[in-house]
Amino acid sequence: MSKIKILVDSACDMPVETANEKNIRILPFKLTIDGENYINDRFDITEEEFYKKLRETDAFPKTAQITPAGFEDVFREELESADELIYVGLSSKASGTFNNANLAKQIVEEETGKKVHLVDGKMFSYGYGDAAVRAAEMAESGMSAEEIVAKLEEILENTVTYFGVETLDYLKKGGRISTMSAIIGGMLDIRPVLKIYDGLVGAIDKVKGEKKLFMKMEEYMKAETEGLSDYRLTILTSDSEEKLNKMVELAEKNNIKVHRTGLIGPVIGCHSGPGAFGFIIAKK
Repeated sequence: MSKIKILVDSACDMPVETANEKNIRILPFKLTIDGENYINDRFDITEEEFYKKLRETDAFPKTAQITPAGFEDVFREELESADELIYVGLSSKASGTFNNANLAKQIVEEETGKKVHLVDGKMFSYGYGDAAVRAAEMAESGMSAEEIVAKLEEILENTVTYFGVETLDYLKKGGRISTMSAIIGGMLDIRPVLKIYDGLVGAIDKVKGEKKLFMKMEEYMKAETEGLSDYRLTILTSDSEEKLNKMVELAEKNNIKVHRTGLIGPVIGCHSGPGAFGFIIAKK
Protein backbone atom coordinates (compact mmCIF):
# COMPACT_ATOMS: atom_id res chain seq x y z
CA MET A 1 0.00 0.00 0.00
CA SER A 2 1.31 3.43 -0.98
CA LYS A 3 2.21 5.70 1.95
CA ILE A 4 0.38 9.01 1.48
CA LYS A 5 1.15 12.17 3.46
CA ILE A 6 -1.42 15.00 3.75
CA LEU A 7 -0.26 18.63 3.78
CA VAL A 8 -2.16 21.88 4.35
CA ASP A 9 -1.30 25.54 4.82
CA SER A 10 -2.05 27.37 8.04
CA ALA A 11 -4.94 29.39 6.58
CA CYS A 12 -7.04 26.22 6.99
CA ASP A 13 -7.33 26.98 10.75
CA MET A 14 -6.75 23.36 11.69
CA PRO A 15 -5.85 22.98 15.38
CA VAL A 16 -2.25 21.85 15.80
CA GLU A 17 -3.49 19.03 18.05
CA THR A 18 -5.70 17.72 15.24
CA ALA A 19 -2.84 17.91 12.75
CA ASN A 20 -0.60 15.94 15.09
CA GLU A 21 -3.29 13.35 15.75
CA LYS A 22 -3.99 12.82 12.04
CA ASN A 23 -0.32 13.07 10.96
CA ILE A 24 -1.00 16.15 8.82
CA ARG A 25 1.74 18.71 8.21
CA ILE A 26 0.79 22.40 8.43
CA LEU A 27 2.85 24.79 6.29
CA PRO A 28 2.86 28.22 7.98
CA PHE A 29 2.52 31.64 6.41
CA LYS A 30 4.71 34.51 7.53
CA LEU A 31 2.88 37.20 9.51
CA THR A 32 3.66 40.84 10.28
CA ILE A 33 1.64 42.78 12.85
CA ASP A 34 2.45 46.03 14.59
CA GLY A 35 6.01 45.94 13.26
CA GLU A 36 6.71 42.43 14.55
CA ASN A 37 7.51 39.55 12.22
CA TYR A 38 6.43 35.98 12.87
CA ILE A 39 7.96 33.30 10.66
CA ASN A 40 5.42 30.64 11.64
CA ASP A 41 2.01 32.25 12.08
CA ARG A 42 0.33 29.37 13.94
CA PHE A 43 3.34 28.42 16.03
CA ASP A 44 5.08 31.70 17.00
CA ILE A 45 1.90 33.51 18.04
CA THR A 46 -1.39 32.13 19.35
CA GLU A 47 -4.80 33.19 18.06
CA GLU A 48 -5.48 34.91 21.39
CA GLU A 49 -2.23 36.89 21.21
CA PHE A 50 -2.89 37.83 17.59
CA TYR A 51 -6.37 39.26 18.23
CA LYS A 52 -5.19 41.10 21.33
CA LYS A 53 -2.55 42.81 19.21
CA LEU A 54 -5.09 43.42 16.44
CA ARG A 55 -7.42 45.26 18.81
CA GLU A 56 -4.57 47.33 20.24
CA THR A 57 -2.96 48.55 17.01
CA ASP A 58 -4.06 50.69 14.07
CA ALA A 59 -1.54 49.00 11.79
CA PHE A 60 -2.98 46.55 9.26
CA PRO A 61 -1.44 43.06 9.62
CA LYS A 62 0.11 41.39 6.60
CA THR A 63 0.86 37.84 5.54
CA ALA A 64 3.43 36.57 3.05
CA GLN A 65 2.73 33.69 0.68
CA ILE A 66 4.50 30.38 1.05
CA THR A 67 7.14 30.58 -1.67
CA PRO A 68 7.84 27.97 -4.37
CA ALA A 69 11.19 27.30 -2.67
CA GLY A 70 9.40 26.80 0.65
CA PHE A 71 7.08 24.24 -0.93
CA GLU A 72 10.00 22.51 -2.66
CA ASP A 73 11.82 22.04 0.64
CA VAL A 74 8.77 20.56 2.34
CA PHE A 75 7.83 18.32 -0.60
CA ARG A 76 11.37 16.91 -0.81
CA GLU A 77 11.54 16.33 2.94
CA GLU A 78 8.19 14.55 3.12
CA LEU A 79 8.89 12.39 0.07
CA GLU A 80 11.90 10.90 1.83
CA SER A 81 9.46 8.82 3.87
CA ALA A 82 6.22 9.04 1.85
CA ASP A 83 5.38 7.62 -1.58
CA GLU A 84 2.90 10.36 -2.52
CA LEU A 85 1.79 13.73 -1.17
CA ILE A 86 -1.60 15.45 -1.20
CA TYR A 87 -1.57 19.20 -0.51
CA VAL A 88 -4.97 20.80 0.20
CA GLY A 89 -4.54 24.56 -0.15
CA LEU A 90 -6.07 27.98 0.29
CA SER A 91 -8.30 29.14 -2.58
CA SER A 92 -6.21 29.79 -5.68
CA LYS A 93 -8.44 32.77 -6.52
CA ALA A 94 -7.61 34.48 -3.23
CA SER A 95 -3.87 33.90 -3.04
CA GLY A 96 -0.91 33.02 -5.24
CA THR A 97 0.13 30.38 -2.72
CA PHE A 98 -1.54 27.54 -4.60
CA ASN A 99 0.24 28.51 -7.81
CA ASN A 100 3.54 28.49 -5.91
CA ALA A 101 2.77 24.93 -4.79
CA ASN A 102 2.16 23.97 -8.42
CA LEU A 103 5.54 25.38 -9.48
CA ALA A 104 7.23 23.37 -6.74
CA LYS A 105 5.26 20.23 -7.63
CA GLN A 106 6.59 20.21 -11.19
CA ILE A 107 10.21 20.50 -10.04
CA VAL A 108 9.99 17.96 -7.23
CA GLU A 109 8.08 15.36 -9.26
CA GLU A 110 10.72 15.52 -12.00
CA GLU A 111 13.51 15.16 -9.41
CA THR A 112 12.02 12.36 -7.35
CA GLY A 113 9.75 10.49 -9.75
CA LYS A 114 7.06 10.59 -7.05
CA LYS A 115 3.61 12.17 -7.26
CA VAL A 116 2.54 15.39 -5.55
CA HIS A 117 -1.23 15.90 -5.80
CA LEU A 118 -2.64 19.41 -5.37
CA VAL A 119 -6.24 20.08 -4.35
CA ASP A 120 -7.53 23.65 -4.58
CA GLY A 121 -9.54 24.21 -1.39
CA LYS A 122 -11.61 26.88 -3.19
CA MET A 123 -12.36 28.45 0.19
CA PHE A 124 -10.93 29.68 3.45
CA SER A 125 -10.45 28.49 7.01
CA TYR A 126 -11.74 25.13 8.22
CA GLY A 127 -13.86 24.71 5.11
CA TYR A 128 -10.87 23.02 3.52
CA GLY A 129 -9.20 22.18 6.84
CA ASP A 130 -11.94 19.67 7.59
CA ALA A 131 -11.56 18.22 4.09
CA ALA A 132 -7.85 17.66 4.81
CA VAL A 133 -8.73 15.82 8.03
CA ARG A 134 -11.00 13.54 6.06
CA ALA A 135 -8.24 13.03 3.48
CA ALA A 136 -5.95 11.79 6.26
CA GLU A 137 -8.68 9.40 7.42
CA MET A 138 -9.14 8.12 3.87
CA ALA A 139 -5.39 7.60 3.48
CA GLU A 140 -5.35 5.64 6.74
CA SER A 141 -8.18 3.45 5.44
CA GLY A 142 -6.10 2.42 2.43
CA MET A 143 -7.67 4.51 -0.35
CA SER A 144 -5.39 5.48 -3.24
CA ALA A 145 -4.27 9.08 -3.74
CA GLU A 146 -6.40 9.37 -6.89
CA GLU A 147 -9.48 8.14 -5.02
CA ILE A 148 -8.82 10.58 -2.16
CA VAL A 149 -8.39 13.54 -4.52
CA ALA A 150 -11.64 12.73 -6.32
CA LYS A 151 -13.50 12.45 -3.01
CA LEU A 152 -11.97 15.71 -1.74
CA GLU A 153 -13.17 17.58 -4.80
CA GLU A 154 -16.68 16.23 -4.20
CA ILE A 155 -16.54 17.23 -0.51
CA LEU A 156 -15.31 20.75 -1.27
CA GLU A 157 -17.92 21.23 -3.99
CA ASN A 158 -20.57 20.49 -1.37
CA THR A 159 -19.19 22.66 1.44
CA VAL A 160 -20.63 26.09 2.25
CA THR A 161 -19.21 28.87 4.41
CA TYR A 162 -21.11 31.85 5.86
CA PHE A 163 -19.70 34.52 8.16
CA GLY A 164 -20.23 37.99 9.54
CA VAL A 165 -17.81 40.64 10.80
CA GLU A 166 -17.74 43.08 13.70
CA THR A 167 -16.24 45.86 11.58
CA LEU A 168 -15.86 46.41 7.85
CA ASP A 169 -12.44 48.06 8.30
CA TYR A 170 -10.40 44.91 7.71
CA LEU A 171 -12.32 43.92 4.59
CA LYS A 172 -11.74 47.46 3.33
CA LYS A 173 -8.01 47.45 4.13
CA GLY A 174 -7.64 44.06 2.51
CA GLY A 175 -9.32 45.32 -0.66
CA ARG A 176 -12.40 43.10 -0.28
CA ILE A 177 -14.85 46.04 -0.22
CA SER A 178 -14.61 49.70 -1.23
CA THR A 179 -13.75 52.51 1.19
CA MET A 180 -17.14 54.14 0.58
CA SER A 181 -19.01 50.92 1.37
CA ALA A 182 -17.06 50.58 4.61
CA ILE A 183 -17.75 54.18 5.66
CA ILE A 184 -21.48 53.99 4.91
CA GLY A 185 -21.75 50.55 6.48
CA GLY A 186 -20.00 51.73 9.63
CA MET A 187 -22.17 54.83 9.97
CA LEU A 188 -25.41 52.89 9.55
CA ASP A 189 -24.28 49.74 11.40
CA ILE A 190 -24.89 47.70 8.26
CA ARG A 191 -23.72 44.10 8.62
CA PRO A 192 -23.22 42.03 5.47
CA VAL A 193 -23.85 38.30 5.42
CA LEU A 194 -20.78 36.96 3.62
CA LYS A 195 -20.48 33.68 1.76
CA ILE A 196 -17.67 31.92 -0.11
CA TYR A 197 -18.49 31.77 -3.82
CA ASP A 198 -16.20 29.71 -6.04
CA GLY A 199 -13.12 30.62 -4.04
CA LEU A 200 -13.97 34.27 -3.33
CA VAL A 201 -15.92 36.19 -0.67
CA GLY A 202 -19.22 37.81 -1.61
CA ALA A 203 -22.04 39.56 0.27
CA ILE A 204 -25.36 37.76 -0.18
CA ASP A 205 -27.41 39.82 2.27
CA LYS A 206 -27.26 42.95 4.42
CA VAL A 207 -28.92 43.68 7.75
CA LYS A 208 -28.85 46.47 10.30
CA GLY A 209 -27.21 45.57 13.60
CA GLU A 210 -25.72 42.45 15.12
CA LYS A 211 -29.00 41.05 16.44
CA LYS A 212 -30.42 40.80 12.92
CA LEU A 213 -27.13 39.36 11.69
CA PHE A 214 -27.53 36.44 14.10
CA MET A 215 -31.10 35.98 12.90
CA LYS A 216 -29.91 35.78 9.30
CA MET A 217 -27.16 33.35 10.24
CA GLU A 218 -29.75 31.12 11.89
CA GLU A 219 -31.95 31.34 8.79
CA TYR A 220 -29.13 30.27 6.45
CA MET A 221 -27.95 27.53 8.81
CA LYS A 222 -31.45 26.03 8.85
CA ALA A 223 -31.82 26.31 5.08
CA GLU A 224 -28.45 24.65 4.37
CA THR A 225 -29.09 21.68 6.68
CA GLU A 226 -32.77 21.13 5.85
CA GLY A 227 -33.37 17.56 4.77
CA LEU A 228 -29.79 16.47 5.47
CA SER A 229 -29.04 13.56 7.76
CA ASP A 230 -25.27 13.43 7.25
CA TYR A 231 -23.29 16.67 7.44
CA ARG A 232 -20.47 18.29 9.43
CA LEU A 233 -21.18 21.70 10.93
CA THR A 234 -18.26 23.76 12.23
CA ILE A 235 -18.80 27.04 14.08
CA LEU A 236 -15.90 29.48 14.26
CA THR A 237 -15.11 32.83 15.83
CA SER A 238 -12.04 35.04 15.91
CA ASP A 239 -11.96 36.02 19.57
CA SER A 240 -15.52 36.18 20.90
CA GLU A 241 -16.58 33.25 23.07
CA GLU A 242 -19.95 34.96 23.51
CA LYS A 243 -20.64 34.89 19.77
CA LEU A 244 -19.42 31.32 19.50
CA ASN A 245 -21.78 30.23 22.27
CA LYS A 246 -24.65 32.16 20.67
CA MET A 247 -24.16 30.33 17.36
CA VAL A 248 -24.02 26.96 19.14
CA GLU A 249 -27.27 27.84 20.95
CA LEU A 250 -28.95 28.70 17.65
CA ALA A 251 -27.84 25.38 16.14
CA GLU A 252 -29.05 23.37 19.14
CA LYS A 253 -32.34 25.27 19.21
CA ASN A 254 -32.98 24.02 15.66
CA ASN A 255 -31.73 20.47 16.34
CA ILE A 256 -28.70 21.04 14.12
CA LYS A 257 -25.73 18.91 15.15
CA VAL A 258 -22.45 20.73 15.80
CA HIS A 259 -19.41 18.73 14.68
CA ARG A 260 -16.84 21.10 16.20
CA THR A 261 -16.14 24.68 17.24
CA GLY A 262 -12.90 26.59 16.83
CA LEU A 263 -10.97 29.78 16.21
CA ILE A 264 -10.27 31.72 13.02
CA GLY A 265 -6.49 31.93 12.73
CA PRO A 266 -4.24 34.92 11.95
CA VAL A 267 -4.12 34.50 8.14
CA ILE A 268 -7.90 34.74 7.72
CA GLY A 269 -8.17 37.05 10.74
CA CYS A 270 -6.08 39.67 8.93
CA HIS A 271 -9.07 40.18 6.62
CA SER A 272 -12.07 39.32 8.83
CA GLY A 273 -10.79 41.19 11.89
CA PRO A 274 -11.64 40.66 15.56
CA GLY A 275 -15.20 39.73 16.51
CA ALA A 276 -15.87 37.80 13.30
CA PHE A 277 -17.92 34.60 13.43
CA GLY A 278 -19.56 32.13 11.11
CA PHE A 279 -20.26 28.53 10.20
CA ILE A 280 -19.16 25.90 7.70
CA ILE A 281 -21.26 22.96 6.55
CA ALA A 282 -19.76 20.01 4.70
CA LYS A 283 -22.72 18.22 3.11
CA LYS A 284 -20.89 15.15 1.81
